Amino acid sequence: MLLSTMNFFSFLAVAMVLSMSHSQAQEGNWGDESVPYTMGPEKMTKLRFYFHDIITGNSPTAVQIAQATGTNTSATMFGALMMIDDPLTEGPDPNSRLVGRAQGFYGSAGQNELALILGMSLVFTGNEKFNGSTISVLSRNPVMHTEREFAIVGGTGYFQFARGFISAKTYSLVGPNAVVEYNCTIVHPSSVSESGKSDSSSGKSDSSSGSQISLGTNLCFLVLVVATVLSMTLSKADENVSWGDQTVPHKMGMEKMTRLHFYFHDVVTGDNPTAVRIAEARGTKTSSTMFGALYMIDDPLTEGPNPDSGLVGRAQGFYGHSGKDEMSLIMGMSLFFTANEKFNGSSISVFTRNPITHTDREFAIVGGTGYFKFARGYISGKTYRISGPDAIVEYNCTIIHY
Repeated sequence: MLLSTMNFFSFLAVAMVLSMSHSQAQEGNWGDESVPYTMGPEKMTKLRFYFHDIITGNSPTAVQIAQATGTNTSATMFGALMMIDDPLTEGPDPNSRLVGRAQGFYGSAGQNELALILGMSLVFTGNEKFNGSTISVLSRNPVMHTEREFAIVGGTGYFQFARGFISAKTYSLVGPNAVVEYNCTIVHPSSVSESGKSDSSSGKSDSSSGSQISLGTNLCFLVLVVATVLSMTLSKADENVSWGDQTVPHKMGMEKMTRLHFYFHDVVTGDNPTAVRIAEARGTKTSSTMFGALYMIDDPLTEGPNPDSGLVGRAQGFYGHSGKDEMSLIMGMSLFFTANEKFNGSSISVFTRNPITHTDREFAIVGGTGYFKFARGYISGKTYRISGPDAIVEYNCTIIHY
């Protein structure tokens, strides 16, 4: 018995060595696995909590880390960048139960209106189901509006593949310190499977048993819908309902595609720049690619390439020089639309690489608000004109949304 056990472990050792050798020989195949993939049925989770942004006092949770030359004289603090570790609590009282933290940054991205660009992860700690899970937010925040909407662009843990939005409402404002009510609507899959295989223990695919369970599923769904309506009614009447107790099956409606065409104007020079440098590295000035330079932008979007053509919106956010050997930017911005009754006040969130010396390039749309809730898609960007550091870029947007 001892000998056979030793032989077994010897075999395992040889197999491990061979597998390690094989894996080393296949180093070049890091990205060769693409398989059929089916998301599970979606569900919707609703969360309600309070965001506390504390700038003053002995223990601020938001600190300024960068600014532009003219930030201190700007009525909107344009160019100021803050890093945050803000508490999220069950109630508006700062001493109420902690349910998580908002960690990330926000920057003042509006020249004529107090509007922020938000990039943050909300990490949850106050619920066993969600503990350690996060949702990612990249969105414009017009802070002076009593009610506004932020785009949820992703998530981890319980909220993998998340998308959705946050309805935010200012609860109190004391100087620069704010308490904001957050009502989150998060859509995420129940499960993920390959090639239509069910995640259930039976191993049967959904299609093989669909005809048998159709009636039961419909009845079950009807019961859940009724229960959901009742629970939503109850939550309005009962202030003691847990902050994260609503997760229900959810089916999104039919998707639609919107195509937009406009021009992006990035003005760095002159008396009225729309892009201002707020930070740089020690070696930025000697770098051929300006590696490390970070800009805050409030760039106009126009109907035509002429700067005086009709204004259709603004690009508010940031871009940074992130290429050491190639002129390449990292862009995080919200494209906010104003010139169309249907889209007025709506936005799309963009987070992407921009190889600016390429005539044609593509940018990722990761979320949206208003008309473009749950947006995803891409922008085909094409340089129209460059004059020194100033640029006009043609944007062709393909947006999928509900």
